[in-house]
Amino acid sequence: MCPVDCRYVSCHSASVSIDPVQLDELDRQVIHALQIWPRAPWTFIGEVLGVDPMTASRRWQVMEDNGSAWISVSDVIAAESLRAIIDIRVKSSRLPAALLALEQDPSVRTLRSVLGDWSISLDWHGLDIIELDAYLTGTLAGLKGVIATRTHIVTGVLLEGSAWRLRALSQDQVATLKHAATFDDVASPSHEVHEIDEQVLRNVTLDGRATLTSLAERMTTSVATVRRHLNHMLSSRALVMRCDVARPLSGWPIAAHFMCTVDPRQIAEVGEALSRIREIRAAQVLVGPYNLCLNFWVRSLPEITALEAHLARNIPQIRIGERSVTSNMLKHMQVSLRGDGRRTAA
Repeated sequence: MCPVDCRYVSCHSASVSIDPVQLDELDRQVIHALQIWPRAPWTFIGEVLGVDPMTASRRWQVMEDNGSAWISVSDVIAAESLRAIIDIRVKSSRLPAALLALEQDPSVRTLRSVLGDWSISLDWHGLDIIELDAYLTGTLAGLKGVIATRTHIVTGVLLEGSAWRLRALSQDQVATLKHAATFDDVASPSHEVHEIDEQVLRNVTLDGRATLTSLAERMTTSVATVRRHLNHMLSSRALVMRCDVARPLSGWPIAAHFMCTVDPRQIAEVGEALSRIREIRAAQVLVGPYNLCLNFWVRSLPEITALEAHLARNIPQIRIGERSVTSNMLKHMQVSLRGDGRRTAA
C-alpha cells in the first residue's frame, strides 16, 4: 500500500494496481449522445443508437458506477461572480500536502499538478476581487511550501469544455440529437425563481439524470414547476450540464495547456478559428501576464509540438508564451478524480 494517497504523488510503480477499464464502441456512443443532450430519455438514445433502451441505460449505469463517465453540473446563477486561474510554485517535498489541502477547498473548481514553470494550476471561483485577494493573501499565503503564485482573472470564454465531443456518432445521429435537445415552456418564472432555482440546482447536482417526477418529489412541488424552471435555467445557461469522460479512456490521454498573448482586437477572430481545431477543449480570455489560455487533449506528447506548429501556421495571431503538461488531474469541475482519471466514489 502506498504510504500516501496515490492521487497526490506520482505512483506509477508496478505495486500500484488500477482496475482495468476499457470503453467499447457502444459505450463511446452513449457518452457522445449524453454530451449532446445530458438528460436525453433512454428511449430516444436507444432509437438513435439502434439499440434497446435498457441496454443503453445499463451501459451508462456501469460507466457511472465505475467512474468512467459522469454528468457534471455547473451553475452561473450568481450573476456577480469571479473566476481566476492561479498558478502555484511549491517545494517538491510539500507538493502532496499542498494538493491535498487545495482539493478539499470548495472554491477550487479544477485542480491539476503540472510539468512546466509551475507546480500546480487551479481554477478558482468566488464572489469578487476582494474575496480573491483574501484567498491569495490568506489561504495560499498560509500554505506551507509555497514559493510563488501568479493569478489571471478570467474575463471571457471563447470555447467551453462542455462543447467538446468524443466523436463516436455519425453526422446524422448528431443532427438528430441536436434537433431534439431543445427546451420548451421556458417563459420566465415568477417571483419564486430564486428559491426554486436553488432547489433545482441542488438536486440535479446530486443526480443530473434524475427524472422530473423524482425531482418534484424531492422538492415537494409539481412536475410542471420543475420542468419550467429546469428548462428555463438550461436554455438561459444559468445552469450548464455536461457529460464528462475519464481522459485516459477517451482516446486523448494527454492534457496540456498553452498560455498565450493575442492582440485584443483579434480575440473574436481567433476564437472562431480555434473552434475548428478538435483538440482544443477550452479557450479563456484573461487579464494578467497572458490574455488567452488554451486547454487541450492530445493522443501523445509529440502531438503537443504538432499542435503548436499548426497554430503557428494557421492562427499566427496567437503567440504562445508558456507550455505545461498535466501530470495529475485531481479535481475537475468540483469532481474529485482518481489517479487513473476516473471519478472517485460519491
